[in-house]
Amino acid sequence: MVSEFMTLTLYHNHLTGELPRELGKLGNLEILYLYENNFQGDIPEEIGNCSNLQNIDFFGNQFTRTIPVALSQLSNLNFLHLR
Repeated sequence: MVSEFMTLTLYHNHLTGELPRELGKLGNLEILYLYENNFQGDIPEEIGNCSNLQNIDFFGNQFTRTIPVALSQLSNLNFLHLR
């Protein structure tokens, strides 16, 4: 049986603005790579709704707030890169 990962990779695209809260509606999302953009503001709490997330890489962005508590509730999360 082949496992299919739902992956969103938008790295090195010079994207700006805030991350949309609608990311939390991607319930099957397992890999989220948004590194080396210019996202700002908060990491939305709604990302905590993506209970299948295993890898998150937000490196190289301009997030300004604290890490949302919802990230600590992602029981499948193996990799988180925020620097």
